[in-house]
Amino acid sequence: ADVEAQNGVVHVIDAVLLPPADPTEGDVIVNEVSACSQTVELKNIGDSDVDISEWQLCNFPAYAQIGGSSVTVVSGDLMLSPNEIVVLGWDNIEIEAGEIGLYRSGPFANAANIRDYVQYGSGDNGRAIVAVEAGVWDNVTSFVELPSCDGDNTISVDNTLSPTSASETNSGSWCSTAGSLG
Repeated sequence: ADVEAQNGVVHVIDAVLLPPADPTEGDVIVNEVSACSQTVELKNIGDSDVDISEWQLCNFPAYAQIGGSSVTVVSGDLMLSPNEIVVLGWDNIEIEAGEIGLYRSGPFANAANIRDYVQYGSGDNGRAIVAVEAGVWDNVTSFVELPSCDGDNTISVDNTLSPTSASETNSGSWCSTAGSLG
């Protein structure tokens, strides 16, 4: 609105328009892993939609873009609404021991780019130090024990914890569960 003044016209700003939140940023965690079926469940624990189609999975030295050809959507979709999950299949999930690093982008040795992490079956995996530096894993030697592949057993974030950030999903917050992916 314009307001007339003694020395001319004053332009008054009555509203500030902000661009919408970047849908590629957000609070997404690794929520459940089935090494036996080579699937991983991701969950949006934030309060806005997140497009994860360009995010990356890591099991060092293997990397894959979530929306790329080597990762399949088992259930859900890559635009995650708050509290929504997606189950992804990826052949580079190791059956006996490995890690799942969730990255917004590379470079992968940069702690600012990792969003969440879990290592299972053994410690000191390739990107554990990055996850510890980022505060999304407790220490490089901590890992989650894997259940047997009898049935549909998985490892998952303890559902009684209701984490609000990836820093709350360290090794002590994971447990073995009867499969509930998706």
